[in-house]
Amino acid sequence: MTLAVFDIDGVVADVRHRLHHLERRPKDWGAFFGAAEADVALTAGVDLVHAALANGHEVTWLTGRPSWLRSVTQQWLEDLQLPTGELLMRPHSDFRPARTFKVEALKRLSGRDIVLFVDDDPDVVESARAAGFPAHLATWVPHSKTLARAQEQDGRT
Repeated sequence: MTLAVFDIDGVVADVRHRLHHLERRPKDWGAFFGAAEADVALTAGVDLVHAALANGHEVTWLTGRPSWLRSVTQQWLEDLQLPTGELLMRPHSDFRPARTFKVEALKRLSGRDIVLFVDDDPDVVESARAAGFPAHLATWVPHSKTLARAQEQDGRT
């Protein structure tokens, strides 16, 4: 079966309501991730997931969210009636840039036929394409500098 791989934050989940937790010093990572269950679905991303399913692709989630947020993330996906299958998350104490973490995860999946990878981080998409993956940039929410720092400098999402 072919595989479509989707990021969560900025692709199907709107995180803008919680970015203020990262705009202050010190950053409040607990509050940022603690508010994840209140994310609103991004219609464009949800529609793309449904299109992938309609085309017979299996859906895998690849998120920079920390693994301790697994149950909240799975419940959020279930509440939206999105697939709750394979969910690849950032391991505890892994603060590498998102582009490094995610491309490594894609390579671990590369024994499977990946037909689509969708992410909102231009650096991740560029790195995935350079590694030979069919990467698509989610542009339905402007990529904030705050989120970019969290993904690439802090290695937190």
